[in-house]
Amino acid sequence: MRQKQENNCDEVSGETEHPTKTMEMMEKATVLFDKIRKGYPIEVEVVCEILPCILSDFFSASDILTKVIGEFLSPNQPHKKDMAGMVFQVFTQACSEHQLPLLQDWVVHSLNNFTQNVPTVSAVWCLCCFFICASDNPWLKAIFPHVQSRIRQCEFEDRELLCIAATSFYNQLNSDQQEIFLQSFEEICGDQKHPFSSPFSEIISCV
Repeated sequence: MRQKQENNCDEVSGETEHPTKTMEMMEKATVLFDKIRKGYPIEVEVVCEILPCILSDFFSASDILTKVIGEFLSPNQPHKKDMAGMVFQVFTQACSEHQLPLLQDWVVHSLNNFTQNVPTVSAVWCLCCFFICASDNPWLKAIFPHVQSRIRQCEFEDRELLCIAATSFYNQLNSDQQEIFLQSFEEICGDQKHPFSSPFSEIISCV
């Protein structure tokens, strides 16, 4: 009886300590994220390549998704191209954990956040990256390295890639999500910062 009680106590203790351990490990991982902000380009490239693999050994994709996306979208992040690759890897991990619907819902409800307080050229690139990362289209995912390399570009090719990625993403959504998707871009285009002549109006026309 006593042994059974001790086992139960151990189980409860383990359940209580698990969140604490997760937080402690996340704090340690934060040191590596700081290295991404302050490191030399070659260091950042290496860290961004291996960090998702390390994190996946200790965390589920949902545990680290907010942290990785926050670092990617941070205005103080000087290495967005390398961070985009990390976002792609974390989204791929989430898809392997059957969390694609969750990712799609998150992207749909965050569209306005991707375009606020940033130039159109940055918003086009960020959105295209996110649409591809949250896509189940293998052909679209195959061109992600090319899209990743197009940072700070907003030429015809980039606008066309955005429309292709947005249309593919839109077609995966349910009707409620599609409605939110369109409303979000209508609001974005209604903003003086992103008028209806912007690349985002082309998305509305395409879908």
